[in-house]
Amino acid sequence: MKLIVSLITILFLYGCNEDNISNEELPQLENILIVKFQLLDSTNVAKAVFHKSEKVFFDLYMRNELYQDLSYSYTGYPFIYEIIHDDTLFATSLDYCAIELMVYTEILKSGSEKHDWWLAPNTHCRFMADTEIAFYPGIYEARIRKQSRSGYLNEIPIEINPITFEIIE
Repeated sequence: MKLIVSLITILFLYGCNEDNISNEELPQLENILIVKFQLLDSTNVAKAVFHKSEKVFFDLYMRNELYQDLSYSYTGYPFIYEIIHDDTLFATSLDYCAIELMVYTEILKSGSEKHDWWLAPNTHCRFMADTEIAFYPGIYEARIRKQSRSGYLNEIPIEINPITFEIIE
């Protein structure tokens, strides 16, 4: 019995020893939320001028460098991508798609990242309905609308600025 108590005591003391934790094992956080919105071509190069035959990917990157987990709730999709042309809504990432009326809650853990992207200007629903559209030469604006419910990212406001881009022949 004394042997068991001695072993438990040794294990307890060893587990409480702070020297077992090195600084290299702890994540080095900057205490910020990194949000980056960009337009990419098919080779993952960010740019603002595309040929009309090129693929345009809307890419949203978020990295939680805060010392807390961030939760967010949404219905359907957390973000809706929009393309504006000549002050008119040209396309969205939800065109021809139905949205579930369920509320989803996700957590962006401290030190983790999330990518969200869309191959513009069509959706899988447009392809299924055989109603694809194509870019034609001109100036466009890419926007993101947040689908927040009950607080987005623990009420931490994030700014996602629109991007002006051009389609050329």
